[in-house]
Amino acid sequence: MPKRARVRTSSATEKIVEKLELDVASAIKKYVEEDKIEIVPSQENLEVGYLISKYEEGTLFVDPELRREYSWDVFKASKFIESVYLKYPVPPIYVVSEDGRERVIDGFHRLETLRRYIRNEFRPTGIVEPLNNKLFGRLPDEVQRKFLSRKISKFTVVVVRKDPAISDMEFEKLKLMIIYDMFRRINLGSKPLNFAQIVFCGIKSEAVKMIRELAERPEYLEIVGPLEESEKRAMTHRMVLLLLGACIYKGKLINFLGTGKTRRVSDLAAFLFTTDAKRLSEVKAEIESTIKLAHELGVRKDMLVLATYGIKTQQRLNTALALLTFWTIRRLAREKSEAALLKARDSVVKAFRDFYSKLLTEPELKQRYLRMTHAGDQEELETIATKLYEYIAKAI
Repeated sequence: MPKRARVRTSSATEKIVEKLELDVASAIKKYVEEDKIEIVPSQENLEVGYLISKYEEGTLFVDPELRREYSWDVFKASKFIESVYLKYPVPPIYVVSEDGRERVIDGFHRLETLRRYIRNEFRPTGIVEPLNNKLFGRLPDEVQRKFLSRKISKFTVVVVRKDPAISDMEFEKLKLMIIYDMFRRINLGSKPLNFAQIVFCGIKSEAVKMIRELAERPEYLEIVGPLEESEKRAMTHRMVLLLLGACIYKGKLINFLGTGKTRRVSDLAAFLFTTDAKRLSEVKAEIESTIKLAHELGVRKDMLVLATYGIKTQQRLNTALALLTFWTIRRLAREKSEAALLKARDSVVKAFRDFYSKLLTEPELKQRYLRMTHAGDQEELETIATKLYEYIAKAI
């Protein structure tokens, strides 16, 4: 039996991605096997000029919330333009048809490179004449027409509801899962993505949209900023709120860190793909109030950084401390009151700092902390969270 091809993700996220993939695919499988939905593919070859006109008018669109930053350099963009001109085969544009529009799930860089070239925003170099080192608008009319008439394949997928018993909410959730799964399978074949990129570039759900919005709140950005470039790429600040949101949604503190997170990814998936608007609204309100209170208390980034490690380890440790901090503040506000916390603000912040310093100096706590962050030990997370709560409560 042939081995299943491994997805190219970073080693720190590979297991959780594969587990999430399996959970999503298993959910979709039931509907496909029972002929309740149908995933209908089609392919057509479209002229470059027509394709870009659709892209510019928005009929063929890349959701700005899911778009990755344009990262092609001039060399790569130039070679792509040359391939199109020479009629070499290039990867198709993958889209999902949605209410008369087509959402691009793979092909943003190819479309954007064509648009930039046609609109004279870059000059290709090191390629064949007559294109070499010339803006598109400076080419002879005949050459421009030839280029615009070159064809690129567009692969379209339509998700069809065949069972009328499937509710609109259920069908919308299924479409979200299918789009995410297609995005992940197509886009992870080349440049590895971290888990945050997989979530925030691949899932268009209300929960993910909510986390994006919360991560841009001025109070939150003041707490976690200024962000390092590595943090922006890893979207660490979004991951903190994603994990906090999942914990609040499930009503318990869940350890998504380290290797143990693969055992609890179903809890995360339940939050990521939920269509329960009322519950999401409640979660959002709780996160907003927690962020506001943490900001008023004076929680800042330096408080959440214990020491300097390698990038991946540092991000994991910072995420763990931030999650513990927000969860503890939320619990204290519910059980002691916000007013009590704010009245003892200086003592509370000092207590947080003192406790976190103990995580690296006291052998027992340090071992628990390492098992919590690296092995994803749920029991150790709960133990540390309880000790932290009791320690901070004494300062109030």
